[in-house]
Amino acid sequence: MAYTQRAYFCGMLLLLYFWVAAATGLVIYYLGVLLPFVFGNMRQEIVTRELPKVSVLICARNELENLKQNLALILDQVYPQGFEVLVINDASSDGTREWLKAQTGRYTQLRVLHLTEGEKRGKGKKGALELGIEQATYPNYILTDADCRPASERWLFHMASALAGKNLVLGYGPISHRKGSFLNAFCRWEAWQTAVSYFSLAYRGFPYMGVGRNLGYTDALYSETGGFSAHIDLASGDDDLFVAAGRKKAKVALQLSPESFMYSRAPLGWLLWFKQRTRHLSTAYRYPFRPKVLLALLGLFNLFFYLLLPFALWAAKDFTLAVFFGKVLFQYLICFPLYVRFKALTLWPFTFVFECISTVLTAFFHVRTLFKGQHTSWK
Repeated sequence: MAYTQRAYFCGMLLLLYFWVAAATGLVIYYLGVLLPFVFGNMRQEIVTRELPKVSVLICARNELENLKQNLALILDQVYPQGFEVLVINDASSDGTREWLKAQTGRYTQLRVLHLTEGEKRGKGKKGALELGIEQATYPNYILTDADCRPASERWLFHMASALAGKNLVLGYGPISHRKGSFLNAFCRWEAWQTAVSYFSLAYRGFPYMGVGRNLGYTDALYSETGGFSAHIDLASGDDDLFVAAGRKKAKVALQLSPESFMYSRAPLGWLLWFKQRTRHLSTAYRYPFRPKVLLALLGLFNLFFYLLLPFALWAAKDFTLAVFFGKVLFQYLICFPLYVRFKALTLWPFTFVFECISTVLTAFFHVRTLFKGQHTSWK
């Protein structure tokens, strides 16, 4: 009996140690990664050199309604230098070809390329994007998606001007607010959390991803990186894995002007969100070693922090509560200016709730990916 009690006590004490280690790891992350980004100088340099001429690349597959709503907002951007908007119609069957043909007569800066099913290259949209890069007029590329809406008519100016003197610009792609939807709020928080992660690590010198709906790079970086050749076998990765592959050659600009944000809509149902989330996570195992280890540790620390909390409370209630509330309070204080910077302050009170949900779901998705394989299409 005494042996059983001793083993039980040692087991609970060990779980408590694991929980404390997880909490400590999270605090170190806040101090070492988030805090420098919070207090870093994020003011954009005044552009004194000539603004680059740019090609805005939009890959579209059966996106007719989205193009009708958003394409004019891209074409009407106020940009003092030359630019073109190149839409790559990736074998659409919804009337996109005919509609785009009519628009080319209205906008001189609009060009269109069409792919048929027989002409598609590889998986996902990389083939369409490769074609767009090959046919682009200008050697500076700003990428977005057909379902995205710029925050202002100066979106292109901010993204393109950040390329002056740089070869890679990371932008922010928030989710549009829809009242009364828990899924929408959760997706908005996920977009914020993802952006904080890749912006803060890029600020610390470890760029590992960007989002294809608001990303820019030069043709020189694309060529030096080898395009998408390092991950051409995957359907996804035209944004995050490209940034990861070019990290050693990249001169990174972080564009956080609210006028540069590029909004998209959240999935309308949990099933669509599930499919989207699966696709987004399918590339994580190909990230560079150091960011991958850091993100893996962060995920494990979060998982252990919430999963082992009941055991820690059982082992040492008062101590656990003190550590728990201290960690949560510190996290809320650190994250507050980041919510302000990314114009997402209404989500701040729900940080704890959304992080709990995201931690569990992310662990589930990673385990599922191990058994189900990779996503093979983008639409």
